Amino acid sequence: MAVVAGAVLNTDEERPAVLLAKRHASAHQGGKWEFPGGKMMAGESAARALVRELEEEIGIRAKTWRRLIRFPYAYPEFKMDFEVFRVETWDGLASGREGQEVRWVPLSELNQWTTPPASRPVIRALQLPSQYAISADPESGAERWHSDLSATLERGARLIQLRAHSLSGPAYERLAREALEQVHAAGGRLVLNCEPEQAARLGADGVHLTSARLGQLSSRPLPEDLLVGASCHGPQELDQAVQIDADFAVLSPLRDAPQALGWEGFASAVANAALPVYALGGMNMGDQEAAIESGGQGIAAIRGLWGPVLRG
Repeated sequence: MAVVAGAVLNTDEERPAVLLAKRHASAHQGGKWEFPGGKMMAGESAARALVRELEEEIGIRAKTWRRLIRFPYAYPEFKMDFEVFRVETWDGLASGREGQEVRWVPLSELNQWTTPPASRPVIRALQLPSQYAISADPESGAERWHSDLSATLERGARLIQLRAHSLSGPAYERLAREALEQVHAAGGRLVLNCEPEQAARLGADGVHLTSARLGQLSSRPLPEDLLVGASCHGPQELDQAVQIDADFAVLSPLRDAPQALGWEGFASAVANAALPVYALGGMNMGDQEAAIESGGQGIAAIRGLWGPVLRG
């Protein structure tokens, strides 16, 4: 069953919110709050179905939108193939045209609402940015590294991975604590590329799992209020990330490697992954829209997103 849905967003930059509609008690997943949408008709494009469903259900005419996430989800009763769009401008006043209740819910509070299980990847995609900056290793010294972190934050990066394989023990923990203070002061989130227990102990916003660490896990290693990201190199590892309930993944290499996926390979791999996926490997700002159009969350990069000058 092909289903389209719209994450209709308001225009309040300080407190962004999305529209939820309450399912009728007699419906499947009744009484839960959902992103408005419905079944695609035979031969109907996803974009056309989006416009039709939003007008029929909540009385608005979508004007501009972009793909947010697409994924399959299997309920015991049936399987659904979701295509979800981020709707940024529209005409009309939103209301429940089928007698359903509707509410504007701040993005930061979405996890507190009772939604169908299939909404979980959508909520994660809404709460994550389209850029995931990965730090360079601090081999050139802590002062230069912190300067590069400041420049990264000043350009607007709000999700950053501390990747410092050249450090260990007290030196690593000192850098992590300093970086956390710096990132939090700018309103961002920092995940650590280390063991999950160490990330939690240091007060990080989450952990980024290497593909080796991912393969050793059978369940989510941190509570839901902390982020879990994972490095993946193909569909099997993406499946593993979904199985342990990771919040997002990076998929590489997109380019600049003998086994590069290219956009076609990337799109094919993420098409069945029920979580947000960033493209990694030779990425720069000019690749962001291609990543999104290929079904990804956006781009992840070291060289293309880290430091004072965007390269590439």
